[in-house]
Amino acid sequence: MRHAVRHCPPVLLDRASFLAAASRGLALTGFRLREVTGRSHGGGVWFTAHAEMEIAVGRDTWSGGFLLTDLWRKSGLRRRWKLAERSLAPVEANEALSHAIRALQLWR
Repeated sequence: MRHAVRHCPPVLLDRASFLAAASRGLALTGFRLREVTGRSHGGGVWFTAHAEMEIAVGRDTWSGGFLLTDLWRKSGLRRRWKLAERSLAPVEANEALSHAIRALQLWR
């Protein structure tokens, strides 16, 4: 599973970086979903929403609008829904937050 956070410049956190970042200060401190839609696609479901989020990265905080996109698929054995991919694209560019998220990438 990948977690993409689009910024100017773009930033990508793979699963390992995202999980490690959660223990190093990346936190979602609040959210509100609006304009939620879901659509079947093959064996999965695309979920999209406009999300107002409050994010903390260490001592830095940012709040604003995001486009949230999820791809959900059913697992093989128990046929439970599992998140396959998530991307967040902020409505407004924030270079300071982009640098803070880039610092959380494990492969750098």
